[in-house]
Amino acid sequence: MLKKILKIKNFGSFKEFNADNNLAEFKKYNLIWGLNGTGKTTLSNFFICLNNGKIDDNFFDKNSYKEDFDILLDNEQHIKEFKENSYCNRIKVFNRDFVSNNLTLDNNNAQTTALTYTIGETAKEIKDKISELNQKLASYYIEIQGKKKLIAQNDYDEINTELDNLYKDAAELVRRDLHIQNTPEYNIRHFKHDYFKYCENKSTITEDEKNEYAKQYIQPVKNKIPPINFEIITNDKLLKLENLLNKKFKRANIKEELVQWLEKGLDLKTENVCPFCNQQLMNWEQRYNDIQKIVTKDDSFLEFEKTLDELLNGLKSDYDNIKNRSFSLRTEDFCIKMSQENLNNYSIAFDKYKSFLENTINTLVLKKSAPDNIFSLENKEVIENFTGIRDNLNSLILKHNEGIDNFHTIKSNAKEIVIGFYVQQCKADVIERLNKLNLLTAEIKRAEAETKTIEIKIKNLNAELTNQKAPMSEIERYIYIVFGHKKYTLNYNEDSKSYSIYRESGEIAKNLSEGEKTVIAFAYFLATLKTHNFDLKNSIVVIDDPVSSLDQQYLYNLINLIAHIFDKSKAFEQLFVLTHNFYFYKKMRDIFKYKTSEKEGNLYELFQINRDGTSYIKNADKYLRNFTSEYTHTIKYLKEVMQMEDEKIKEIPLGNSIRKVLEIFLAFRCPKTSGIYQRYNGVTKDIPIDEKCKFKYLQDIANASSHTEECEDLEALEEFKLFVTKKEIEQLFNFIKLVDEPHYNEIIKL
Repeated sequence: MLKKILKIKNFGSFKEFNADNNLAEFKKYNLIWGLNGTGKTTLSNFFICLNNGKIDDNFFDKNSYKEDFDILLDNEQHIKEFKENSYCNRIKVFNRDFVSNNLTLDNNNAQTTALTYTIGETAKEIKDKISELNQKLASYYIEIQGKKKLIAQNDYDEINTELDNLYKDAAELVRRDLHIQNTPEYNIRHFKHDYFKYCENKSTITEDEKNEYAKQYIQPVKNKIPPINFEIITNDKLLKLENLLNKKFKRANIKEELVQWLEKGLDLKTENVCPFCNQQLMNWEQRYNDIQKIVTKDDSFLEFEKTLDELLNGLKSDYDNIKNRSFSLRTEDFCIKMSQENLNNYSIAFDKYKSFLENTINTLVLKKSAPDNIFSLENKEVIENFTGIRDNLNSLILKHNEGIDNFHTIKSNAKEIVIGFYVQQCKADVIERLNKLNLLTAEIKRAEAETKTIEIKIKNLNAELTNQKAPMSEIERYIYIVFGHKKYTLNYNEDSKSYSIYRESGEIAKNLSEGEKTVIAFAYFLATLKTHNFDLKNSIVVIDDPVSSLDQQYLYNLINLIAHIFDKSKAFEQLFVLTHNFYFYKKMRDIFKYKTSEKEGNLYELFQINRDGTSYIKNADKYLRNFTSEYTHTIKYLKEVMQMEDEKIKEIPLGNSIRKVLEIFLAFRCPKTSGIYQRYNGVTKDIPIDEKCKFKYLQDIANASSHTEECEDLEALEEFKLFVTKKEIEQLFNFIKLVDEPHYNEIIKL
């Protein structure tokens, strides 16, 4: 956003402008007042050069003009030359040059030669170009089953299908030779992977070699056998068992059986009564102590019990681990030579070992109940015999498993040879198609890029073609808003490459006034703000006196139109409005003040252009900021109308003049109340209803104004008539006389 113009030198009337330190910064909305000749148009031309990035030949001789200006931006950057500045193509300017450049009329047929919404190709040329592009686009496609497809993509798909068929056929031959029954085990995907794995193999495989390796592959596969790996009683454990069983353990010089009997008695005894004969015991405490000494376990006995329990629990665990095992190996399970005798010997030795474990467990249980007895282990040789037989069988299992590993290697190698043979067979055909696919891939990318470019061009041209007619309704709408009725219609003529302007009677509009030209050109200008190639929200709009040569009756509507277009501050970056028309200035000032102060904060600023040797921009003085009245002039104008013939005033839109006087009069009467509607109701609240009915037209104005105070509802302007008769003017003067007769007596003297 522009923050401040610090200086402009030797640019038209801006001979040597340097901003004062107290000059306000530009805001979102900027209103600039200046009398004719002070430099408003020169400033608007300066914005045009800023937008174009160069000096316009119509302004100066670009070879002799030396740029000397400085613009401060809101990011504290500076623009000091037109070329490639940050606002190139981001500024739209409406001034008197825009009117003459864009609304050149031939008074013989009233056709425009420059009023075109899309500058460049005409509609006919656009259609020819679209047709040419569509033909070019069609050349890239083929229609298959009613669907459009890129020719290059179709060729690619066909070659790719041929390639897939090569892979598929080869995979079927591999499955046939290797006796693979299920397709999912080896299919096109597997062969495609194997092709790229083996295609670099330089060795040649003959068909006989392939057949021989295929036979190797289909030999039945035997499974690996897990080794017999459960734990067998060790010599240390066996020695520990023998030592425990061969040694007596006692707690007294009596049998352990008796000691255990005494222990049980102690557990059963209650209240000095013998648990066996139920007789009272004499000297029980002494006897109890004596028995305690007999049954007490010393350290050696406790160690014996601990060792015995550990051995017993360990043997039980070993026995539980093998007691349910069965030996089911057969000689045919082995890929090495295996005798049935070896398997039988292991089975017998295994059963004997289980019996040995079971007997040993029983012996330990007996030892636990009679520790003072000696026991012996029987058939100890079973352990050594079983260990030898098991180790021998495990060595044979190891050899078998090693053979299985080698067999899988042989089988895998045989499969690779068979696959490699078929890779070799189809290699030339595959390479040919892969090369074609590479070329077609590049062709597809090129075709996609080119068709996308063509489609974008067609889309843009269609948008332009559509826009040839789309703006007409928009322009007509803006013209209608300003004039208050459908005064003109536009038709686009492809042959003449221009718009024809028609009056509401259907006749071609000849001899347009300067004001009418200004309105039509300004409506076109507003329409250009909506073109697809202009980003309004990031751009600056400059409007220089759009009310020039425009009757004051239409000013109010044009003001509302501008306010409506620029109502939302986020829709544009910055707005500059320049004018010499005081009424236009004060209305825009009030609208800016209302819009920004109450809705979005103070986003507007007021300036004026003066000229004293050089044009210069200064802050608006207090009169421009506060002065509001054109009251007497309008009253005088209405009095003059009252003297005209009725036929002549039919074409004069008097409604706005009446509205202007009513608005100012009510503002005098009710300075503390805002809005015509509220003021009118306040003034007329005590007037009888039948008397009020005499002022229906004034009531209509007040009602319409209740919708347009914020300039949001343009359609509300239709609620009161612009084209009226002397009767409505009489209503106005009679109303003023009724409400304020002294004031009426003064204004009739004008």
